[in-house]
Amino acid sequence: MQINVGMLVAATAVSAVNVVVKDKRYCELLFVHTPINGSTVADVYNTFGLNTCPAPVWNSIIPANIKDNSTIAVVLNGPRYWLMDEFGPLSAPIVKDRVLKSVQGLNLTLLGRVPLPWPLLNGADGLYKPSQVTRSADFRWRAGSTAFYLTNKATGDMFIMQSYSQQVNSNVTLAALPMLGSKLRLLPPQWSYDAVVLQSDVNVTTPILVGGKATVGLVLHDELSNSYTFAGDLDRYLADQKPCTEVSVAGDATYCIADPRVCSGSGPSPVGTACPSKGDVAVKDCWPHLPSFVSVNCVAPRDATCRLLSSNAWGCA
Repeated sequence: MQINVGMLVAATAVSAVNVVVKDKRYCELLFVHTPINGSTVADVYNTFGLNTCPAPVWNSIIPANIKDNSTIAVVLNGPRYWLMDEFGPLSAPIVKDRVLKSVQGLNLTLLGRVPLPWPLLNGADGLYKPSQVTRSADFRWRAGSTAFYLTNKATGDMFIMQSYSQQVNSNVTLAALPMLGSKLRLLPPQWSYDAVVLQSDVNVTTPILVGGKATVGLVLHDELSNSYTFAGDLDRYLADQKPCTEVSVAGDATYCIADPRVCSGSGPSPVGTACPSKGDVAVKDCWPHLPSFVSVNCVAPRDATCRLLSSNAWGCA
């Protein structure tokens, strides 16, 4: 079963000043901890800068065998290869006194702790859906380089591939990426994959490092575990996002609706009556067996209605 953790890569990327990283190999181990204050977190250990994650060592690692008393699971993320040309000078520097870990002879350094949904999303759930990751990053693609973009044609939002993965296909290389589009079978209908020779430099920098507001990056991944980062005005993107309330539909997925007066309660009448409408796109709990599943998303096939459910509570169905 494929575990979708590609989005975590950008959360912890660090470097010294102007480090050339194009097509450099690395791997990560995520040590997942018991929930802290209700949220599951993972300590991320990375091989970058220490070694190139030798295949014989990496392939011999069995997650269940390297757990310690403080972890509930270990997740392997890699091998992966960076696609930006450089880590720029604004990227978080590698600290002098690094926390190192050796796992079956593989040396890794602790890069940070990230929030982690647990259990992890499996299958199609979560693909091509942006997630926020806290980071201090300054990623640079130079003019003349070939970059690989996912574009949402409906919104114009563009995501540039920041790393490719050999976790699903161990034979993929940088040379194969221009033809990758034909292999993205779950790419939503309004999206495109394009290889672009850059006419000018492209920088993806955490906004707060350059006078902006956001302290995060926006990352998504495809079904081959390649990860992409938002390449536009992130502060503007986040400001345009409308607040919503998550609502689960009985026998279906979970949607997010603008009306806060959602159908709920257990009395003789509901507290609110708002439910998802036909055409709404699910935000989580989307699975291929659901009747609303279309391509990679769940789309409400009809207006849900507020009903008294078998649990004697009001809900959308």
